[in-house]
Amino acid sequence: LLASALSTMLINPTRQWYQLTTDDPVLNNNNEVREWLQKTAKAGQQILNNTNFHTQAHEMFLDLGGFGTAPLRMEEDDETVLRFKSEPIYELWVQENHKGEVDGIYKKFKMTVRQAKQRYGEDIFDANERMSIAQDETKELHFLKVVLPSKEVEGSKTNKEFASLELLCENGRERILKEGGFNEFPYAVPRWNKTSYEMYGRSPSLTAMPDIKMINAMMQDTIRAAQKATTPPMMIPDDMMGSPVNTTPGGLNPYRAGTSDRIFPLETGSRPDIGLEFMRDIRERIKAVYFIDQLQLREGPQMTATEVNQRVDESLRLLGPVLARLHSEFLNPVIKRLTAVMKRKKLLPSLPAILEDVEIEVIYNSQIAGAQKLAEANNFNRFVGSIAPLIQINPGVIDNFDLDKASLELARLHGVNEEILRDQTETDALREQRQQTQEQEQEMLNQAQQAETLNKLSQAVS
Repeated sequence: LLASALSTMLINPTRQWYQLTTDDPVLNNNNEVREWLQKTAKAGQQILNNTNFHTQAHEMFLDLGGFGTAPLRMEEDDETVLRFKSEPIYELWVQENHKGEVDGIYKKFKMTVRQAKQRYGEDIFDANERMSIAQDETKELHFLKVVLPSKEVEGSKTNKEFASLELLCENGRERILKEGGFNEFPYAVPRWNKTSYEMYGRSPSLTAMPDIKMINAMMQDTIRAAQKATTPPMMIPDDMMGSPVNTTPGGLNPYRAGTSDRIFPLETGSRPDIGLEFMRDIRERIKAVYFIDQLQLREGPQMTATEVNQRVDESLRLLGPVLARLHSEFLNPVIKRLTAVMKRKKLLPSLPAILEDVEIEVIYNSQIAGAQKLAEANNFNRFVGSIAPLIQINPGVIDNFDLDKASLELARLHGVNEEILRDQTETDALREQRQQTQEQEQEMLNQAQQAETLNKLSQAVS
């Protein structure tokens, strides 16, 4: 449920969940700049929607909630621009730079001799290896892939920012089979949560693990108690030991008439319902660890649409710390790699000259990010409501505020599509035209009034 919620709320393919912008408000209002930013963001998301990004991202979210660290590989592809692969964490080691960003990957993996020949060529083995390890094509061999900054790889032959090495690790030695490079780091490695001295992330599963183990142990005991309650042990006279006892429904078991010897069940007093009630509480605790109690509305009295939206927004804002880490360690590397590959493949719209030396920034419009922005919008609405009585007393109070900027800021906070917003030049031209129309109408009205006055004077003189 948590992985599905993150996929839907963070990278929903049916909505534009990210946009591009600059740090200059004047540039952002420029019609040419705004059009280029919108086209570029739309083109990038369209490419992501046509790749395996969403399926692999969902697998990554499953690993992230389960293990706390979930690497996602991003490779260039001639058909789909990029190809993604969620990597299992047990195959990888990661390293951070001085900024706390993952910039190095060591991947251990296995392939058969046949698969290795298909990947690297028939002549990858030297004479000694052909005699020792390459005889059986079904034999599994150990390999190591390393991706590091090029300046940290001694003797690196690539001129790209990151060097890539693939090595054969057999017979106690390592030998390079393939060497290459990447212009951008080809992995996104989000961590769910971690402390300052840790390299790998902590997941909700790590927090819930004691309760998970407890409820599994309790389930075994509850099942045994339920079995005793439904098919209890039978008490039989000692002289019937060794005799068959019919415990089937409607079964007959003869006993000696006139005696008190009977076959009857042993009442142990087991209470499976107590275990079930206790386990229900533990399940609620586990759900709370995975934010399920926040992501799903609880049953309650009938609410209005406004109340429902408010409760959903409040729940989503609790995921704020997780959202910030997912932005920096997952979405930012994906968009950076995607944009760079699109530029090399000449898939970007023509860059306006005014943006040649301008830094392009990314802003996110996902459902979770939108819930956080709405908190600021609600503060603005409350402020407007608080000064409304002052405006009624003195309308001049409104002159302290730039309503144009306020309306644009509210549109941004509510995630309004910028395509429906007019450029400042267009807005000024529309206002000027409206002003001219009003002046013409007023002039015509004045002329009509003057004509009517003259007509009345003429009649009076007559």
